[in-house]
Amino acid sequence: MTAHQPILVTGAHRSGTTWAGKMLCAGNEAFYVFEPFDVAKDAGLEGPRWMPRDLPYMFYHIPENSSSEYEPALRRTVELRYPLLPNLARIRTPRHCGRLCKDWLFSHHARLTGKRPLLKDPIALFSAEWLARTFDMKVVVMIRHPAGFASSIKRLNWHFNFENFIGQEALMDGLLAPYKDQIFEYARHPRDIIDQAILVWNAMYSAVRRYQETHPDWHFVTHERLSADPLAEFKPVYDYCGLTWNASAETVIAAHTRGGNPRDVSPENYRAIKRDSQAAAEAWKRRLEENEVERILEGTREVASHFYSQEEFDAR
Repeated sequence: MTAHQPILVTGAHRSGTTWAGKMLCAGNEAFYVFEPFDVAKDAGLEGPRWMPRDLPYMFYHIPENSSSEYEPALRRTVELRYPLLPNLARIRTPRHCGRLCKDWLFSHHARLTGKRPLLKDPIALFSAEWLARTFDMKVVVMIRHPAGFASSIKRLNWHFNFENFIGQEALMDGLLAPYKDQIFEYARHPRDIIDQAILVWNAMYSAVRRYQETHPDWHFVTHERLSADPLAEFKPVYDYCGLTWNASAETVIAAHTRGGNPRDVSPENYRAIKRDSQAAAEAWKRRLEENEVERILEGTREVASHFYSQEEFDAR
């Protein structure tokens, strides 16, 4: 039964989860919920948001077979019950007030009209198993070529705070165990942004590889495959999620991915999703230096071989 199942769209950050999540809402059957796992104090966010209080770490790991003190708040999120009263204390600007009103009204309307919640959240990647089990979610995992991931990280200058991993003992001893020593080393002796991107990609997608083995009922798709032929490739994702592939979905996806759309957007507008999808997927070929590409391919080949053929992986 999928008529009322929540949907989780996750994967590494900068893997296309925003784009995929919004395109899955294009048929007007799902309601887009933005990153409840984001930690305001770490991300520099302010104002209203879905969780009444912060999770302790970015990329927080709730072990699959555990209970969680955050379950009530996440259950309200899955039920599209926006935390109006807790968010009143977070209003600092007129913009915050506007966002609060918009988020509450839209989510209230979505709940009353029976829309399915779609949680778009790469930051929930390491809690995907717990979320799927606890809330009976359909899970879509986005995979992005490591050079595409590293190119985006470099462009935005997003240095990674490895303390978010180190502070989580269960995560370090579990999903991230193969990279535990390297993570501690990078935390003690920071590396350049390309080396950071290589380690983060390996850590996240080694976890995704484990998910592939243990959760064949989830849907795994590469950013590049969706980008190359969005109308053909989004339909199976719709089918998996139990969403109706209708004229609205087809029109919106075509408009947001066609050639002639911008192939690049400014770093300040990094969440923009109306792009020439094929050109955007290949942007790393224009942005990265040849020596950077070589480092990335050499450093991620072992994990990437589970998701890409050699020809796909090495294409430049």
